[in-house]
Amino acid sequence: MEGKTKEDVDLEDAIKIGVVYLLEEIAFVLASPSIFKVSKTAYIYHNRWQIYEDLVNGKYDGKARRDIGFLLIK
Repeated sequence: MEGKTKEDVDLEDAIKIGVVYLLEEIAFVLASPSIFKVSKTAYIYHNRWQIYEDLVNGKYDGKARRDIGFLLIK
């Protein structure tokens, strides 16, 4: 990332903000069936999101999430 950001951007702070955003986004997506009181939801995005795909496929905890889908739109 160095050399790809504005000079006045603190890279460490930017990474911390990005990590918090990612965790909040994943938490919302995982809770969305409960929040919206539906049996299934889908996350619609314009690029593949490997971390999310691995999460809902059970790569990290062995629990595949059948109540959350992913739709790629290009």
